[in-house]
Amino acid sequence: NHTTGLTETPLVIAMGNQSVVISQTGSLSSGNLIIDSPQETITLNESLGLDIGSVVTAAFASDGTNRWLFMGGDAGLSVLSNDTSGVTFTGLLTDLTTFTDTGMSCKTLGSFKFVKKVVADENYIYVLTSDAVYRIDLVATKFTLTAPTALNAEVVVQSSTIDSFAFCLDMVIDNNLMLLGTTQGMYSFDLSGSMPATPVSIEIPGGLSSVSKLFTISSDANFNQEFYDSSNLYALTIDFSVEQARLNRFTISDGVVSPIQDQLLEGQNGPL
Repeated sequence: NHTTGLTETPLVIAMGNQSVVISQTGSLSSGNLIIDSPQETITLNESLGLDIGSVVTAAFASDGTNRWLFMGGDAGLSVLSNDTSGVTFTGLLTDLTTFTDTGMSCKTLGSFKFVKKVVADENYIYVLTSDAVYRIDLVATKFTLTAPTALNAEVVVQSSTIDSFAFCLDMVIDNNLMLLGTTQGMYSFDLSGSMPATPVSIEIPGGLSSVSKLFTISSDANFNQEFYDSSNLYALTIDFSVEQARLNRFTISDGVVSPIQDQLLEGQNGPL
């Protein structure tokens, strides 16, 4: 993904048990081509305070000036930040050693469990767990080491609102529109009003019950984060009981999600 503050620093992030490895794979040349130098790798682990079990998701967030790195795992949510300022870095990232400078540490936030994904806009970090979606204001004083201000995580939606047996699986967010995949279908949410938000069901023609993965593609350079105006949505649906998976496509135009009627022929493989 294109991330504010990282426009000149191609990165690969690998996550594992109690550790996150960040590698700079090169840089941009004067012609905006990626070249293979410099190369550098750092590791965030228990020595820096990372204590959220098996890490499965990581995302950079920005309020326009300040930047943060958030990580989620089965045992919680963590942010890498300067102990005093509460910020991971400001402006452009010029060197990975910024992440491990003296005074930097990973701080466990709240009491989240089974964090599956974190997504940011310029106002909030959104946290997807198995049973709910939360959002947290991007305010640096929440992420300091000593006497941080209250986290005040706000509930966007609880899975029990959708169905008593529902679990959250994936989400994408842009321009106050959240699309949520669950074990009981796909839903849209308007994030511009009061919380909790109201789920609106999106029909998936021929789809299976569990929406396990959502991915958007648009012509925007920041393609996997800005999909509201004009894009395609791919939804992977699964059903473990019958050992099947299906891929459905949608168009998104000004926030309206509409299915693409891919031809389905009984007894034959479809075009996807």
